[in-house]
Amino acid sequence: RLCLAHKQHILAEKPLLSTLSETAEMLKHAHENGLKLVPVHQMPFQRGTSKLAADHSNLGKLVRVSHTAFTSGADNKSETDRQHVLLVILPHPISLFYRFFGDRLSADMLHVRRFQSGELEIDGTVDDTLLRISISLRGRPTRNELSVVGDRASAHVDLFHGFATYESGEVSKRSKILKPFRFGSNLVFDAGRNLVQRGASNEVAYPGLRNLI
Repeated sequence: RLCLAHKQHILAEKPLLSTLSETAEMLKHAHENGLKLVPVHQMPFQRGTSKLAADHSNLGKLVRVSHTAFTSGADNKSETDRQHVLLVILPHPISLFYRFFGDRLSADMLHVRRFQSGELEIDGTVDDTLLRISISLRGRPTRNELSVVGDRASAHVDLFHGFATYESGEVSKRSKILKPFRFGSNLVFDAGRNLVQRGASNEVAYPGLRNLI
């Protein structure tokens, strides 16, 4: 409130505020004064996500978009704090889904299937596309991935490092035999190229954050 009163744009940690009504009020106030109030959702601005969201037509019609996160960030915490960690992670997949679907995505499209024992499972649909969020405090190894499946091809985004790897939708005996080798070689190439790009730009952590700023 103090920053907005002094006409300052704001890049803030998530969540912006503790309730939806407070957040809506603050966003309205910022908008009316020509100011930007932006939570730190950097993952939609990563190179891999941005490229995929801008042009996913090569995947065909989207069949499903799913986010999977296994985190060690709640180790040695109380049960209450462990559940809170799940909720802190949740805005990231929501922001990724919004990057693809925009205002076609609404809260009533998403349904919580499990929220206990260190697990949060949510699913829903936008048009005819299945959405799925799976966050675990127990799954290992740690991972943070977005998978986008179309009826012609698929793409997988490594959100720890900010790059995407594409997978052909070709159907044949030959492609089935070669699939693990093609995907493995593409993964090594994409990861190596991404490492060089991040090194050249001195991006040592939080890929996408600089683009968001």
